[in-house]
Amino acid sequence: MSPVYHYRSPRARRAARLLERTLRAILFRKRPLPPPADARRILLVKPDHLGDVVMASSVLPAIRRRFPEARIDFVASREGADFLAGDPLVGKVHVHEHLLLRREGSLPARILRHAATFPAAVRAIRRERYDLCLLLRSHFDNDLFLALLGGCRFVAGHGTDGFGPLLDAAAEWEEGVHETRHAQEVLEAAGIPADGGPAALRIGGAPGDDDAVSRLMALHGLAPGGFVVLHPGTGNPAKQWGAAKWRELARAMACAGHKVVLTGSRAEAALLREIAAGAEGVVDLSGQLTVRGLAALFGKAKALVCLDSLAAHLGGAAGTETFVVYSGIPDPARWAPTGANVRLLTKNVPCAPCLAAGGCASMRCIDFPSEEIFRAVLG
Repeated sequence: MSPVYHYRSPRARRAARLLERTLRAILFRKRPLPPPADARRILLVKPDHLGDVVMASSVLPAIRRRFPEARIDFVASREGADFLAGDPLVGKVHVHEHLLLRREGSLPARILRHAATFPAAVRAIRRERYDLCLLLRSHFDNDLFLALLGGCRFVAGHGTDGFGPLLDAAAEWEEGVHETRHAQEVLEAAGIPADGGPAALRIGGAPGDDDAVSRLMALHGLAPGGFVVLHPGTGNPAKQWGAAKWRELARAMACAGHKVVLTGSRAEAALLREIAAGAEGVVDLSGQLTVRGLAALFGKAKALVCLDSLAAHLGGAAGTETFVVYSGIPDPARWAPTGANVRLLTKNVPCAPCLAAGGCASMRCIDFPSEEIFRAVLG
């Protein structure tokens, strides 16, 4: 297996290569362990953004099939923990707010949250004495040391970015496949059969979420299949399409006789108010639904228009006609939302995918006029 390093800097790649060689030299006598045949306690580690946690949870059915009696726990961020709390296949969730994977707050604040949650998570993991740990993030900030300090008996993950020798089983990284498939690679390295190919996401709503959606729909006169949802938010500001264009799109849809619903988090409420102010009759539901509630609402909509964000994955999982204004930053082969009714609206620019988190000054890849999106959605 050829080593894989995700670092963009040549200097960082050279350092990772040296680290890997050093670890292999030190650990050359380490006796490989077989994956546990009868794991009773399993830990999945995914400290990433919420959309990544949603995709990672797609492997839960495969783990349950292999270990029907095991308890499956998670390490995730606070927002990831809130989402996983509604999953019947998940037991405990240990919270770790990784400073490199949180977007909100200043650097000192992120460092403090990291410092507070890391030792607490290590202590909780040590108490559980996990038989098997699956690291579902393939980059160096994958919380490997949390698993090692937590005393997990067998740790599997991708042998990328220089730390492969510290794993009990290193999954081979396959280029050009979907992120859900990368999670399956880790399962296979641990002896757990996976389905292969991009996995279907599981977003089933809790009864409380379904009730909340039903109440909101009744309050605003929304009939199943009788409204279009616009979800303008995204965790990466570089992917923003612009409030003015969203407002134009909402106004055009309302003028064409379509009921328009805006969704987003409490933090996005100001953006949604700005969009709604220019379009009469638009329903603003910012901050009123959980993640699973959003998925339930999307499942009742005629169509969803959103950016490359969590909403796109939820819409795809719900089976809704989902139109994604997709920037040229991420590689769609790896990160695109799955689902038969998902359509990516992309620009054919030579620099895409650039893989630059901050994008560029022009962002030509997402410079769509609102009329073009309107025609794509409503013909």
